[in-house]
Amino acid sequence: MSIEKTGESKSYKDPAGELVQAATSARRQREARFPEVFEVYDGFYFMFNSTDKRSASYLAGSEGVIGSELMLQVTPEFVHIVARDGAVIADIDTTCAERLRYRYNRGWIIKTALSLVSYQEAGKRFIAEVACFCYDSALDEASKQALEMFIKNLVYRINKGVHPGLELSQEQFMKVIESKGAWYLTKNTPLPPREKGTIIYKRRRTWSESLVNMSLRGNRGCKVAAIVFWILFAGAIASGIWWLFFR
Repeated sequence: MSIEKTGESKSYKDPAGELVQAATSARRQREARFPEVFEVYDGFYFMFNSTDKRSASYLAGSEGVIGSELMLQVTPEFVHIVARDGAVIADIDTTCAERLRYRYNRGWIIKTALSLVSYQEAGKRFIAEVACFCYDSALDEASKQALEMFIKNLVYRINKGVHPGLELSQEQFMKVIESKGAWYLTKNTPLPPREKGTIIYKRRRTWSESLVNMSLRGNRGCKVAAIVFWILFAGAIASGIWWLFFR
C-alpha cells in the first residue's frame, strides 16, 4: 500500500508555550524596574541589655515605650543607643554594630522601634529587643515614600503586640513598592527565646503611653491630653481612697 506525500507539514505553535513566554517576558520587564532588595533595604531585630540604673530606668519608664524610636550614635569604634539627654544607654554588639555602621557610612536612612522589653530576675537586668529598618537614601522619592509607609505600618503592628517579620525577598520588596507601602508581611516571627526566670515586661503600647510618647516628641496637644489624663487618674485614685476609708 502506497502513501501519497502531500508536501511539507506546517510548523505548529503551542498556545500554552506562547503564554509561558509572554508571562516570562512580562515578569522580566517587571523585575527590571526594581533594584535588588539587598542593595537598598535591610530589616532585622537586635537586642541589648541594661547595664546600670540609667539604662534600666530608660527601659522601665516612659522613655522606653513600645514602638518608640531609639536614637543611635555611630562612631568608628561603637554604635551607642542614647537617651534624649545624651546619656549612653547601651552599646550594640559588634556584629550588629558593623552591620549598622556599614549602612550608615553608605548614607542609608536608619529607623528603629523598641519592640519588646523583658526582665531577667537572676541578672537583675532588662533585656530589650529593637526592630531596625534601613534603606538607601538614593532611592527615588516614590520608593522611599512606599518604604516609609511600610515601616509605619509595621511599627503600628508592633505597638499592638504583634511580632512581624522585617526581612523582604525580592518579590515582597516589589509588592511593597507597587502597593505604595500598603502591602505587609502577614506571617509573624517567633519572639526571641527567653532564659528561665525571664518575664516579658512590655510587649505592646498602652493608650496612656501613646500620649506620653507623643508629648515627649513635642506634640503640644498630646502634652495637654497627657496632663489631663494624669490629673483625672490621680483624682480617681483619691476619690477611691476617700470612698473606702473616709466615707
